[in-house]
Amino acid sequence: MLAGRDGWPTQRGVRCEGYFEISTPSLLNPLVRKTSCAEENLSSGERKHENMPDVPKLDFVGALCEIWFNINYAAYHLAYVKVYLQTAALQMRVDELRKEEQDFRNKTQVDLIICRAHLAAFFWQLDHFFEALTTAVTRGQKEQPEEKYFWTYGKKLEEFEKGPIRQEIKASRNKSHELPAIIGCSWTSEGKFHHHFLPTFIIIFFQL
Repeated sequence: MLAGRDGWPTQRGVRCEGYFEISTPSLLNPLVRKTSCAEENLSSGERKHENMPDVPKLDFVGALCEIWFNINYAAYHLAYVKVYLQTAALQMRVDELRKEEQDFRNKTQVDLIICRAHLAAFFWQLDHFFEALTTAVTRGQKEQPEEKYFWTYGKKLEEFEKGPIRQEIKASRNKSHELPAIIGCSWTSEGKFHHHFLPTFIIIFFQL
């Protein structure tokens, strides 16, 4: 059994929205899967095109909920980034850090890893926010096609997707595949810490 959404244990075989079902044929090979009453409505044809057929498709309200979660996830990660940017790991020059004791250097390394991990996660959630926003507009157009504002929002969103802010978010998210969340440090002429900055983003236009 596994604890359900409200903290109560759920028995094997119980199928209810939002809960998990766990089957353990052996302790070494547990099978955990999410079950949903909505999955019963999926036809065999739909299942073939689903990467995760056990997860129901989002409707308009579900997409709005996902947007709300994305905002909270992004705010959570950004808060930790701000905290760890104040540590010595992100405000000391490398040559100065190398002069410190090994224990201190180990701790700064941990702080750096945590900060970069949260920054990378922030950009992932921020990018997913716009994906969820697109999903919400699309669902609204399908479920309520008579409402003109969904189509207006769709055009505005398409314009924003092509803008520099959206492209920079995508670039920062995609760059995390190679180098997770690079953070730059600016120094004064006296060698003191000045401020942090993100890598320069350059938009390249290809002329056909």
